[in-house]
Amino acid sequence: MVSERPNETSTAQQEQRIKEAADVLRPINPDIVLLQEVRDYNACARLGEAIAPGIYHVAICSAFKGTIFGGDRGGPLSLVMPERFP
Repeated sequence: MVSERPNETSTAQQEQRIKEAADVLRPINPDIVLLQEVRDYNACARLGEAIAPGIYHVAICSAFKGTIFGGDRGGPLSLVMPERFP
């Protein structure tokens, strides 16, 4: 059984999700991307590189531990914002 929790996916699944997201975002050519429930800073940085190598950097990355709204979310959650401009 494959878990849908972001921090329980295999490396291959993570890379596939990053590729799929980059394929959707690349044609839009966004200046700023706001993401939620991203595994961690590194996953966001890899997404930025997949969209346009050397262009996007992570401007903000929060990490919440434990439970949220009284429910177990199975580990850290992140809210991240990669942007094109330094």
